[in-house]
Amino acid sequence: MAVALDYVNVMIYVLAGAWDHKTGHHSPYQKCIDYSMPKDKVLIGMPFYGKTFTLSDPNQHSMGAPITGAGHTPGGHQDAAYYSEMCDLVKNKGWIKERPDQGHDPIAYHGDTWVGYDDPYQAYDKWVKDNGFGGIIVWEIGQDDIHGQCCSNSITMKVLLYTALVCAQLALSVCKPRVVCYYPDYRLGPLPPENIDPTLCTHILFSFHKLDQGKNVIVDSTGSARPDIYRRLTALKARNPELKVIVAAGGGGAPDAPWSNMISNPSLRAAFVTNTVAYLKQYGFDGLDLDWEFPVCWGGDCNKGPASDKPNFGKLVT
Repeated sequence: MAVALDYVNVMIYVLAGAWDHKTGHHSPYQKCIDYSMPKDKVLIGMPFYGKTFTLSDPNQHSMGAPITGAGHTPGGHQDAAYYSEMCDLVKNKGWIKERPDQGHDPIAYHGDTWVGYDDPYQAYDKWVKDNGFGGIIVWEIGQDDIHGQCCSNSITMKVLLYTALVCAQLALSVCKPRVVCYYPDYRLGPLPPENIDPTLCTHILFSFHKLDQGKNVIVDSTGSARPDIYRRLTALKARNPELKVIVAAGGGGAPDAPWSNMISNPSLRAAFVTNTVAYLKQYGFDGLDLDWEFPVCWGGDCNKGPASDKPNFGKLVT
């Protein structure tokens, strides 16, 4: 499989939540990783958001403190808080920020609300380089301080990550690491394609297309192609010829059964590949990011999907 794939995205986030009944950092990137995939093809996931918790006792706010459930920050993003919001809350709204985990993973709290999140001053870039990984993926570009309202533009998360990774790698090799940025279509309004800086990411993943099971091809989330949107996205390559604009298909919460049914049938797999390649070429995209979450482990439950998903998925991508 390693020969057939350009890279594999590893989502080292959403590893803690209200289901744990205690506070915890949901993206502990220092966790040991063991893969048969060559490390230079493994991209480490970094979230531009944190998980929020409601403390049982506001005076107990350490890592692992008891909670009553998920929390809500003023931004109101369900159980998540974007980096752009956390930056503002800490800088301007009186939230207390600490780094209890050997200085790596920041937390912030105010009253009974507690958030574990990521910021530009962690050692993601050094850890990725020192361990020989191929780069970083970020979910998602619009959660950064994209307008420089809290931090100066020179220290937004994207800039710091990209600059540190590229500078570190160039000292060793002419090969630049990948900085892969998800761009979900619900960002089209607040962050139009024209406002994206095409030099900060090596790849932009337009998210998410879905599987049209009847036609064995990916299709826009709206059900119909949006050529004007695709043209505006791929036009970013005029400002950075090295940029890759890719379609991401699947995503969290997408139905699993259609993918499982398609990959289980050799003729359907072949039709999907042929039809999807034609679709990507028609609209000028550079590739496909398969974000099925997950073969066998449907919706994160490894008892839901058939064991045959694993070998069949391998057949699809090879």
